[in-house]
Amino acid sequence: MTIADVNKNTNKISCIHCQTFVELALREAFVKDPNKQLPEAMKTQLIQTLKDFKKIAKQYSPTQWSGIATAVFRKAINGKEVLTDVKDKTGITIAVISAQEEGRIGFLSAVALSRKNPEEVIAWDSGTGSFQISTSSITNEVQVHEVDFAMGYVKEQFAKLRTQLTSHPSAPRNTLQVEDLHQLIEMISKNLTPAPDWLVKTNKSIVAIGGSTSIFETGAIATEKTNYTKQQVYEALLHYRESSNEELIRRFKTDQVIASLSLLYAVMNHYAISKISFYAANGSCEGLLIDPATWSF
Repeated sequence: MTIADVNKNTNKISCIHCQTFVELALREAFVKDPNKQLPEAMKTQLIQTLKDFKKIAKQYSPTQWSGIATAVFRKAINGKEVLTDVKDKTGITIAVISAQEEGRIGFLSAVALSRKNPEEVIAWDSGTGSFQISTSSITNEVQVHEVDFAMGYVKEQFAKLRTQLTSHPSAPRNTLQVEDLHQLIEMISKNLTPAPDWLVKTNKSIVAIGGSTSIFETGAIATEKTNYTKQQVYEALLHYRESSNEELIRRFKTDQVIASLSLLYAVMNHYAISKISFYAANGSCEGLLIDPATWSF
């Protein structure tokens, strides 16, 4: 949740009053459910979280709420039903948006955070269930390249690789041999679709946006840079695959360090992305705030 003042004449954020987030394991619950539904317990957690958000926001006297739901709610059989219940119990309307719309809002978030001109930016937004790479066309329409898998899949593949290893039980949880690391990267690459022409033939800045546990934040910590190259990510992978659990816990905000860096490197390598600039984002809140269309949901 982000609470902010927006200049309606310029469509720019003028002041952010409050930002907060809570992680709910919605995708994990959906994947494990035999009926491909979001369980009742997760719906209860979601509703309570939004009620808590409203209590926080009350001191700022917000006049309107708007929210979006993405990949999990597109796939869950009861996704829209859950959000209807959310509206009844919290008063907040949350719209299920398409992958195309998700990419467009991600692009707006990248523009808002980088403060670059829209025509200079290619945005990369990677979540748990999918990722989008998007840019503005000559006609100012947002073009979106969407891949329907992301960290959720990579975590599962990493776990499978780890169970196949015969290393001592006390070995670091992220440890992988170089050949196993390359196998994981190859698994990821096989799920990636061909790059669109506008991504291959570009001189635009690649602006990556994500939260504190995103693959981009992990990359920034691992390389000690917010602007980092594909080669630097690979070197970090080789270094941290041998790190102790204590070092990883001390340095990173996620326990999926190698999985995160593997996905980051595989996508950069596949799409010939040599360098990215990372900007910390609170979900897609920044894009929602500067998008007039959002407020008609």
